[in-house]
Amino acid sequence: MRRVGTEVVEETACAGLCADSDVFYSIEPSRAGTLTVIAESSTGRFAIHSTYDPVKEATQIIDSSRISENGIIVVLGLGLGYHVKELVERFPGRKVVVVEADRTMYELCMREGPLSVWPDNVEFLVGKMPDEALSEITYLQIKGKLEEICIVSLPASVRIYNDYYGFISRKLNTARKFDLRSRLRYRKFKQEKLRVALLDFNYFLKNEIKSTMKRLGHEVFSIEGDHDEDTGTFLRRLITAIYDYRPDFLISVNHNGFDEKGVIASFLESIEMPVAVWYVDSPRMIINAFRENIKGNKVLFLWDKYYIGEAKDIGFENVFYLPLATDETVFRFKKSIPEINVGFLGNSMVSIVNKLIMGMSAGYREIVEKYAGIMANKRISFKELTLMMDDEASDEMSRMTSLELQTLEAAIIQKASQLYRSRCVRMLEGLSPVIRGDVQWKDILSGGDFRIYPPLDYYTEAPQFYRLVKVNFNATNIQMPEGVNQRVFDVPAVGGFLLTDHQRDIDELFDPGKEVAVYESPEEINELVRYYLAHEEKRKKISMAARKRIIADHTYKQRLTFLIETMKRIYK
Repeated sequence: MRRVGTEVVEETACAGLCADSDVFYSIEPSRAGTLTVIAESSTGRFAIHSTYDPVKEATQIIDSSRISENGIIVVLGLGLGYHVKELVERFPGRKVVVVEADRTMYELCMREGPLSVWPDNVEFLVGKMPDEALSEITYLQIKGKLEEICIVSLPASVRIYNDYYGFISRKLNTARKFDLRSRLRYRKFKQEKLRVALLDFNYFLKNEIKSTMKRLGHEVFSIEGDHDEDTGTFLRRLITAIYDYRPDFLISVNHNGFDEKGVIASFLESIEMPVAVWYVDSPRMIINAFRENIKGNKVLFLWDKYYIGEAKDIGFENVFYLPLATDETVFRFKKSIPEINVGFLGNSMVSIVNKLIMGMSAGYREIVEKYAGIMANKRISFKELTLMMDDEASDEMSRMTSLELQTLEAAIIQKASQLYRSRCVRMLEGLSPVIRGDVQWKDILSGGDFRIYPPLDYYTEAPQFYRLVKVNFNATNIQMPEGVNQRVFDVPAVGGFLLTDHQRDIDELFDPGKEVAVYESPEEINELVRYYLAHEEKRKKISMAARKRIIADHTYKQRLTFLIETMKRIYK
């Protein structure tokens, strides 16, 4: 007889939940010759398996369990695993999840049980707290498109850890009766007035989406989330909101609300919930790291055409171009007399870059500095930049984790954008430009005739600033190889004039020279600003033509109308 004890009670999941978690096990032969386990605790001594024939007992346990033809089989209590082996043989390929409270029991099974190697469709949840085990089971159920759960219990294990297994069993049985899948699957787009849910992580565009949807006559509500909360917490809130409000589809900005493992994505796919994802930042870093989120129920809308091919290449079927726009109710036209010759409203990006490189090794920082400079000078995409990297940098990157690569890419792009923006703004020297932004501009632009003031609120102060500037200046973030940013729409919408860098998409959105003024390189900036300052009528003509085009084609009403009609066409 061999005796093994659970001497470290803290490692046992049921510590604090069970009447007696100080259990010792003995291995003994049964009368049939197979091994059984004797459990001893302060409450008594009894066998985990039959002392006559554990294999026959296992057959009887499975015979008496109600196991449907499909779904996940959850086993409460492992013992030496005779009943689990019987399940595997009767239901080959079926997902079997074994919950075992005691790690010692699991280790005994691995040493003395009927199988030396368990098949891949058997998953063990060992020593987990009950809520943890339930979360894992829910995750597996969601991955299996909300398959039914069947429960099989090992009576002796449940007797020892009654509080532990009883809690899990009650929760699972409640979920089975609820039949979540049928309640959350329903017909969408039945009415002209839609119900739209925004996955709200307090990010850019949330106000524009909500207010515009309402003006279009649709009902919109937020499902709020926080990047610091665990997936399970947000999932519960999401399920409740869908059950209560029954939206026609969800909107996410930049894939906010989706986890790396794809739990949320799998759940939404399983209930056939359409999702519109509008990217207003580079999708590369997110969709390349979160491959589990590539699902057929998602439609991607990208603010920059450049990324459409890449998004399709990795598996997204429905991908559309949807540039930024303006909210004409915020950026309203008002007659104003400009008082400032040239101005720029924007961040220096120094803090953004510092946050990304914080904690990076010296080697990684060297890569950022070296290749951000190249990227800024050539204004190329990160994909193109990787083709120019030397062997040392390529080798270093090949050893990085996906998260490290994601951070490095973001750091290089934002550092390149910071260098490019600083260089372009520097070209305004000699024109007494007004810069509204963060305090770091004072270090970057020291020694010049720049007038630097604090940042302005986007919704309440930016419109008036744009009206008061004769030549508003713009430099596009390098994460946008072809697209245009918010200033291109907002400045003319209020009646202001904008000088911006020439991006490929601008030729489709405006008539260059007539509706927008552009520079081809930073070296042209100073001369062009002086030219437009000297030609007031030309400024006004371009500004008014741009505003007319924007109100006709480039407001959020047009953008969200296109998004809605696209979702209807695909899913109605």
